[in-house]
Amino acid sequence: MTGWLTTKAAAVAGSIGVGLLGVASLWRPNMPVPLAPVKVQFAYPVTSVDPTLYDDWESIFLGNHIYPRLLPEDDNPAVPALGRDITLSCSEPAAPEVGSKCRRLRLTFTPKTFTDCAGHSYGATDIRGEFERLLAAKSWALPEWKRCAGPPGAVCVTGKNTGDIMRRLRDVNFRFGWSKRSRQDRIHGAGPYCMRAVQSADGNIRSGLLVPRETGFTLPRIAFAVGGKDADFDVSLYGSKELLKDSRKNVQTDTPQAYYVVTNPSLAGRRLPWNSKATRTIIRNHFLRRGVFFPQSSEIEKVVPHGRALDARAGLPAPRAAEFVLPDYLPGCRELASSLTSAWKGRNGTRATCVDIVSYIQGKVRERRGRWYGFLVGLSPDDPGRDAIKLQYFSKDSRDSLTYDYSNPESLFYLAGIGQSLVTVDGRRVCDLKPNVLGLGNIFITDLVGCDK
Repeated sequence: MTGWLTTKAAAVAGSIGVGLLGVASLWRPNMPVPLAPVKVQFAYPVTSVDPTLYDDWESIFLGNHIYPRLLPEDDNPAVPALGRDITLSCSEPAAPEVGSKCRRLRLTFTPKTFTDCAGHSYGATDIRGEFERLLAAKSWALPEWKRCAGPPGAVCVTGKNTGDIMRRLRDVNFRFGWSKRSRQDRIHGAGPYCMRAVQSADGNIRSGLLVPRETGFTLPRIAFAVGGKDADFDVSLYGSKELLKDSRKNVQTDTPQAYYVVTNPSLAGRRLPWNSKATRTIIRNHFLRRGVFFPQSSEIEKVVPHGRALDARAGLPAPRAAEFVLPDYLPGCRELASSLTSAWKGRNGTRATCVDIVSYIQGKVRERRGRWYGFLVGLSPDDPGRDAIKLQYFSKDSRDSLTYDYSNPESLFYLAGIGQSLVTVDGRRVCDLKPNVLGLGNIFITDLVGCDK
């Protein structure tokens, strides 16, 4: 997540029984709907269902089910889409097609209007507003975009020609039907599912129920809740050995995660203990022993940024009592934190600790509430476009950049390793997950493969 963002330990589940799809089929309308809802277990609360903000497996999973997408999924007609007639042309220089010499492209589409689950109507103006807010928030998708004049009822924008705009428009954040949502609404979403959930006092969502709308497809209800390894679930989107018991098994998904060590730009040029080859070796060896990292180089290493923090020239020492943060869902996190802290003795009291990495990044890094120093995080692309991870997380042109607008972001991060991206299935009702170019970030209920296939 799909980004941290796709790294959030998530558990998405299904008590689906006879309703589970086969490997090559969708959930067919003539199949019986299981009485028990699909159980979805999350490791962390959902912090937002606003696609301009969310970037984690739990929230993305909900967004995939309760909002229409921009582009259709050719192999999954159960997923609604608004932009089935997208037209591309070149605006600079003006030409009917986008060729290699096109500097700026023009994108137009006439969106399909709809009504959301709470009865709010979304017309072309509403959809245009959401699309432009998403482009502003996810600025790497269409750099330097501007609104243009299009046909009546159409959405029209121009932007820099990156050569892969249609792949970028498949970003998991391009979801619609959320801008009229209010805290007073008892039901949220715009299909193919409606969500019944209550926000807690801190604004987070810890449990809820997804109820299918009348779409012409027979889909099961989906129940989700925050839980742990001893809870009853059928599929965990973040798989690990700790979840295995009874008939459960781990299944490797298509999109591995790239794990990065990231440093606050305010500490650029300092001698930080986590930006060392010795620390990288400790981290790699720990996760190799626990089956998180691949023991050998994988093909994904060729398409993800490597960073140069290990090669950066350093001067001043680390600040006193600096804290390096590790995701608490990773196996043996506290053992690794202890090993790192011990290895850093004499380095101004620097220590490693384990935290809820999603809340940490959202609060301290993105919203800049409180001081932060450095952290380890696993990232995966939010869209199949080229350089997706670099453009989103390590670019001064991205609002989501973990290195902000620092002029030399490469000096603030390095690739610690490539991790396996696993799901844990119950082995009774759910036995596999259909292939997906974005792996866990783009999962839909019809991607689950039943044991009775």
